[in-house]
Amino acid sequence: MTATRRITYHGDSFNGSMEMTMPNGGMKMKTIMNGRRIGDCP
Repeated sequence: MTATRRITYHGDSFNGSMEMTMPNGGMKMKTIMNGRRIGDCP
């Protein structure tokens, strides 16, 4: 399996993606993510 990922941070938030490819070429998966800081841990 090979994977490529990219994450960009903007202050307290981020955007990113990850793409995985299986070695036999039969499957490819892409995940898109984003998030933000919501505060300190309790």
